[in-house]
Amino acid sequence: MRSVAPRPQSEVEVTKRVQASLPSIQRSLQDLFEQMQKSDDEQMLQRAAAANLVVLVSSAARLAAYTEVVATLCRVHPCRLFLFYFDESLSEPRVETIAQCHRVAGGSAVCTESIVIGAARAHIPRLPSVLRANLVASVPTEVVLSGFDVPQEMLDLVLPIADRVLFSSETFMRRFSALAQLRERALQMIDLQWVAVSPWRGLVKALFDLRAGREVLYSLGEVRIRGQHRTGLPLSAVQLLMAGFVADRLGLHLDEQAEARGLVVLTHSPHFEKPILVRFEDGGESGDENPVLQAVEFVSRDTRSPTQRVSVIRDGPARALESRIDPGPQFRSLSPIEGESVDELIERYFMVGESITNYPAALAMAMRMATCLGMP
Repeated sequence: MRSVAPRPQSEVEVTKRVQASLPSIQRSLQDLFEQMQKSDDEQMLQRAAAANLVVLVSSAARLAAYTEVVATLCRVHPCRLFLFYFDESLSEPRVETIAQCHRVAGGSAVCTESIVIGAARAHIPRLPSVLRANLVASVPTEVVLSGFDVPQEMLDLVLPIADRVLFSSETFMRRFSALAQLRERALQMIDLQWVAVSPWRGLVKALFDLRAGREVLYSLGEVRIRGQHRTGLPLSAVQLLMAGFVADRLGLHLDEQAEARGLVVLTHSPHFEKPILVRFEDGGESGDENPVLQAVEFVSRDTRSPTQRVSVIRDGPARALESRIDPGPQFRSLSPIEGESVDELIERYFMVGESITNYPAALAMAMRMATCLGMP
């Protein structure tokens, strides 16, 4: 099985949670399922073994924030799940095994096995053998990172065995350049912010299938990307990734003449006679929520053009994205907005998937723009 569709909350059961030790993990999991099967003879339990999923949380303080994410992973992606968190107050590793089951058609239940390990950095040398001994053989191993501040020693442990790495580039925004190391070491990168901008990318491409869109493209002078950002940051990862995607698709590049003025980046391309400005506009702070895009606009430099601007705008009340042509023929297209929190993006990835064909080039351009803007 690859995944199981989400079920109503009443059908989700965390049936067993048992303290264990590093040497006794396998025995603890086996005991859990034997007890569960005895307690409900009418229910067929299926121990999921479609993948190994390793979640790395940088500190015990951030563990609570990942509780909902882990619950989502267990619901949509039954697997053997390892959750490591790091707590310097621990004198010995703390181990807990959990069986989380979800009812499916026919009355049976699919169960995710979770192994939660808290450790101080001094304990990290003891963890490689524990992880390898408990991985399910012959299935993919996926890693979820909670940010760039996961201990380097732990990254050295898990990245070599990872078939793909899931992460949110938003958690790297205070040190965006740290993504370069991840890019060099990960076989496949799944950026949840790339998943978030998927509908925007589709609508932007559709704009230029229209005659009015092509008219603006021929005389393009400026690209404006408005979005929310976290407190203390000038912009967000979704803004940078969207700018990187647009620049890559239009063949724009930053060269020796590239410069940044505030939040405006000057780009060049052999396809355009004059430089094009990429302007990042402030859409306000996102608070505790994941920052979202609010508008992507393409503005003509030719005041005689029948179309001056084409854009994709967030329509908040309608919870939709709206495509616009201004002025010109009446055109209005609405596309529903999907969930954009981190756990909803994880769920969307495992349920629907996401093409990453253009992601490496978009990320490379986003990182160059971040450097141009003076970001660390």
